[in-house]
Amino acid sequence: MCEAQRVTDAVLKDRAKNLDLLPASVSLAGGEVELIDADERESRLNKALSLVEPDYQFVIIDCPPSLAS
Repeated sequence: MCEAQRVTDAVLKDRAKNLDLLPASVSLAGGEVELIDADERESRLNKALSLVEPDYQFVIIDCPPSLAS
């Protein structure tokens, strides 16, 4: 899956703090609009994170209020 591969490539590891980050970018600001007509839009984040799921006990997701369900 291409989204999952991008997640793997984008994770920034901070070994000193035992913390990994997957930073957002300005280009994600239009993501909500772009996903309106996308197939399976409700499950895309879940699919993208499934590749890294075995590596983490917790995943904290910070998103704008308009994306929270």
